[in-house]
This record gives sequence, structure tokens and C-alpha cells, in this order.
Amino acid sequence: MKKSTLLLTLAVAITLCGSALLHAETPANAPAEFPLTLADIRVRDPFILPEGGMYYLYAQGGNRAHNDNGDFGVEVYKSRDLVHWSQPKQVFVRPKEGFWGNPPIWAPEVHKLDGAYYMFATFAGRAGGRGSQILRAESPEGPFLMAGDQANTPPEQRCLDGTPWIDPDGTHWMIYCHEWEQVGDGGMLAVKMSKDWSARLGDPITLFHSSQAPWVRAYPKPDTYVTDGPFLHRMKNGKLVMIWSSFVKGHGYGLGQAISESGTVVGPWGHMEKPLVGGAGEDGGHAMILRDISGGLLLVFHQPNRGDAERAKIFRLKEDGDHLVVDGPWVPKDNTAASSTAGENPAQQSPNSPMGGAAELKPIPFEDQTPDGLLKDRAELSFRRLQEPYFQWDNVSRVNFEAFPGDALGRTINGLTLLSQALTKPEPASLKEIMRRVPTLANPDGYLGPKLPESRANEDTMAGHNGYTYGLMEYALWTKDPASKESLRRMVANLFVPARAAIAGYRETSASKVDWHLSGGDVGQFFTTLDGMTRAYALVPLPEFQATIETAIERYRKLDLVGLSAQTHAMLSAATGILRWYDMHRRPEDLAFAEALYKNYRALAMTETFENYNWFNKPSWTEACGVIDSFILTVNLWRLTGRADYLEDAHLILFNGLLPGQLHNGGFGTGPCVGHATGACRTKPHSEAAFCCSMRGGEGLAR
Repeated sequence: MKKSTLLLTLAVAITLCGSALLHAETPANAPAEFPLTLADIRVRDPFILPEGGMYYLYAQGGNRAHNDNGDFGVEVYKSRDLVHWSQPKQVFVRPKEGFWGNPPIWAPEVHKLDGAYYMFATFAGRAGGRGSQILRAESPEGPFLMAGDQANTPPEQRCLDGTPWIDPDGTHWMIYCHEWEQVGDGGMLAVKMSKDWSARLGDPITLFHSSQAPWVRAYPKPDTYVTDGPFLHRMKNGKLVMIWSSFVKGHGYGLGQAISESGTVVGPWGHMEKPLVGGAGEDGGHAMILRDISGGLLLVFHQPNRGDAERAKIFRLKEDGDHLVVDGPWVPKDNTAASSTAGENPAQQSPNSPMGGAAELKPIPFEDQTPDGLLKDRAELSFRRLQEPYFQWDNVSRVNFEAFPGDALGRTINGLTLLSQALTKPEPASLKEIMRRVPTLANPDGYLGPKLPESRANEDTMAGHNGYTYGLMEYALWTKDPASKESLRRMVANLFVPARAAIAGYRETSASKVDWHLSGGDVGQFFTTLDGMTRAYALVPLPEFQATIETAIERYRKLDLVGLSAQTHAMLSAATGILRWYDMHRRPEDLAFAEALYKNYRALAMTETFENYNWFNKPSWTEACGVIDSFILTVNLWRLTGRADYLEDAHLILFNGLLPGQLHNGGFGTGPCVGHATGACRTKPHSEAAFCCSMRGGEGLAR
């Protein structure tokens, strides 16, 4: 992988610690939130929606479960670059009552239409066989609910693969397939729809039959012809093209294209002589079309067309006169980030919807950067410090282990892992030794230190495991080490998930309060775990783990952090985790909460040099851990909101707080400049906090 060389500018400085430049090349290693590639995701009939800087890939849950006939609803995978994908999230669960459809579910696709998100999916379970149903949601991540009371295809027809189109005169259509199993020669039909997509208007019309296409062969019987997967695309010259699938003369399953002579859904439709894909062993189909941020046209379909092996494949597509031509496999390049304008699915265009749009900023993951200048010097200084004897196994395995098991170890693992990648260094011998020996410290349940009571209500132990959790997470993503992933899984199952009830009662004052072992003066320290837990969720996406994380967020929301004089480092770490959760799940309340936390911090606990009070209401000293956390948080607030004031704060924190706070030996620690509360900064130098801040500085300088 070619690396981008970075010089010291304001934007570059931000990038090394917070990832804030235009996307240049596809990263070699997946970001924590996006651990999958398309090769990992089994999906038939793939559909990708570009929206709001994200790509959403929809699939029926049975694909992943290797049980296509099961009742697993619909799932979505997310990506920022079409290369790295999140773990799936369920967006539709079939109602057990009041819904006509039964499993299995076929070919879910989601379109943004008239300001809402509509899913078109096929279900079994009625007298005529399969039918298509339209569902509606306010977010691409659901939940999707029925847009009408009944199936949107006629009850007497066996139908599948509905897809929408809006003609230039504003007429709403659903195009769908009338199955060969009922009519022999599969039909392509269209029916007018109400403006809210909830009901049919009138009877369907037949656009064409499968046998009319010269490229189609009879299958699976000598006199039957299949129609599958319609998708419409408006050409630049105004022509309307439909791609659709069937079995191809020569070999296998493929897809062809039909062209409407009128430029509208009613046609008449003519067919190209040869298939767009298929006939020479390609064996793939059920395609859709999208545009990436640069306006490039992409074709997505599943391949091969056989059970348990299907994967989404992406090809370049170009317009050649009145028809489409496949222009080779898609290769990641500049500006493939999703956009809700330039990436708009052509089938979603209303008569007045413009194409195109300005390119948006896309962070470069730190794996694709080579630091230079001052930042390289600072990162290398930190890297050397973290390999010195204090941070090697014989010492760091004992540092604070009794009070905070896993904290110093995890921070060291994290700092060395991220700095190794940022500086393109091999794994240090000291890190290898730590990873070889750290399993010996685990108890029978897989976490570190003595076993906790059933409630797991020990703030020090839980907070200590925050560093260990995110250290293991970053190491597992970098090295693909299965032992690290298994350790994460066991910690999630045996430490975090069982703590959910205790988390809900953290600092509860009622008679039924949970008997917590609380940290001394560092109020709220438990909630640093929101940083580690939200990172770990990308590799351990269990529903019960999600519930635990969201319980922690809700409990934290209810605490009076200022009144409790809470620790600001813990608050900033928690806010970063909450913001990451927003990035993963797009719950608006999480973004609002993270912004409110930072606003409070900036007003009440940030010094004149853009460092931090270690606690609200107590301007005793600054702590580099909190300064680094505030930098990471502001960069990501800017990334997710586009607000320039967050970017400005990130610059101010970096150049006034973070970089000046690094010591000559490469470490970080506490400082005496507490701003206006004392009237002046004392002349006492920073003191290294080797047990925590020096390692945290490694992450700040790495990304």
C-alpha cells in the first residue's frame, strides 16, 4: 500500500491525531467500526443505499445465518468506502401478528423517496404465493414498518422483487416480476402507487415477458422463462433503461437491459441482443445501480448464483449512447465516500431531484499515512518511551494491577499498536511479549484480576478493563490475532454484559440501590468503559452487549456531573464512546448528548491553555489523558457535524495543550496551568504520569 506523506500543517496535525483529510486511498486495515469486507458477507440480491456519507448494504438475515428460509428479518451493513463494512444491524423484524407475510424474505431494497426511507421486500404466505410489501422508516437504519395494510402486489398474483420509479410527470410506480411458476413466461409488470407508497392505484400493466429478450434461455423447464430483479436507470440522454435478471443463453444466471422507447415506465420496451452480464460463465445477477461521490456509475450484483457462496460484487458501469456497458471490476480510489447527493441512487430521482453535488471531506485512516516533520519526531519519541523498561512486561504487568487490573497493560498495548501502524514499524518485541504472557493474568471468566461479585459492581475493576478492552480491540484489528478476539468475547460475556443491572443503578440513592464499590475521588470513572465497549462492539456485536452499552449511556445521561465534581477525563472518554455509538447507530439523542457534554466541559473545565481541570469544580492540575481525550472528541464532533468551531477547538487543543504537554522523554503527565481559577500559571513543569498518560499520548499522536 502506498502511503501518503504528511507535513506539519494545521490540517495534517489534526489528521495524525484525529483523521481529518480527504479520503485518498483504501486503507489496508479496517477501522474498528468497520471490521468486515464484502468477502465476509454472504448476500443474495444485494442492495446498497448511499446516504449521508454512508453506504448501507441490505440483506435478509437468513443469508448470514445460512438459512434463507428462516425468519431472521432484514439486516443492514454500513460502510464509508465500500471496502470496510460494519457488523450487521437488524432493521426489520417480521410482526408475528397483523401482518400477512411469512418467511422467507427475498430481495430487500431501500430507497429514499419524498424524504422518507422505503423498503421494498418480498414475502411468502398468501393464497397466491409470494407478494411484495412496501415498508417505511424515518432512518436508513429503521425500524421499518408497513406502509399499508396489505401486500402491494395483487393477491391473485405470485410476485416478487418490487422496485420504485417516479416518472417525469410525477406518477409513482412499482415495477415487479410476475413469477414463471404461475404464468410460465415470467412477466415484468408495473402498477401505479399512491404518493405515500401505501396503496395500489388501479390494475397493473404488463411491460414485457421474459421470452421476448433475445439473450434469455428457458429455465428451469423447457417452456418456462424467469424474470428477476428489475432496476431502472435514467440515462444522461434521457433514455430510460431497465436492468433485470434471468438465465442466459450459453451458461448460468445473468442480467440484461431493456430500453423504454417513450422514456417512461409504460414503454414500449425493447431489448438488447446480448446480456449485460452472463453467458460466458459469470453466473451472477439481481443487480442494482448507484453512484459514488465522484459521480461514477457502479453496478452491484451477487455472484456466484449458488447457495452459500453468494457475495456482492461491484463493477464500473458506463453509458454508451442508449445503453449501459460494464467497464471492468470496481477498484477503490479517491472520493468513493458516500454522499446523499452525488451518491444518489438513480432509481430514487423525483422529477426535480438534481444529480451531482460537492465532494465531502473524508478522513484518511492513520494506517494510510506516514508522518513527517514535528509530528513524526513526537510520535517516534512516544514510541521509544513506550518500549523502555517501565512499559515492558516485568514492570507494566504489575503497575496498578491490584487497583485497576488491565489498565496500564491495555493502555500500553493500545499505544504501541497504534504507533506501530502510524510509523509503519513492525510489532515491537516488548508488545509481542506482553501479548504472549497477558493470558496468564486472566481469571477463569476471562477478565483480569479476581472474580467479581455477580453484580460486577466494582468501579475500579471495570474502569481498569476499559484500557485493556480497547487495547485488545486495536491489536486484534491490526494483527488479526484470534486469541485477542476470543479474549474480547469472553470479557464482553462475563464482565460487561452481567453488569447491566448494576450499571442501571450506578450511584442510585433509593432504598433498592446497588451496592457499588466506587472509586475514591474520580467520580464517574466507570463510564470510561463506554470508550472500550463501543470499540469492542464492532467485533462482538451481541444484542445483549448493545443493551448494556445503551443502559450505560442512559444512566450517564441522568448524572449531575458538575454537581458531583466528576472526573473530566472519564467524561471525555465517555463522550467519545457515546459519539462513536452515534456514528454506528445514528441515534440523534447520542449526538446531542455528546455535544452537551463537550459544551459543559468547555465552559466549566477547560483552562486558558486548552487543557483540563482534572475534575469539575476542582482546578488543581491538568491531566494529559483528558487533554488527549478532548482533542479526539472535538475532531470527531467536527467530522460528524461539519461545524467549524469544533475544528477550531481541535487546533487550539493540539497546539496549546497536547503538543506542549509532551515531556522530553516522550511521556505525558499532569500540569500546573489551571487558567483563570488561579489567575496565572505556575512555573512548575509537567510531571509524567507514566502509569496512564504516557500511553494515552501514544493514541493521541498516532491518530
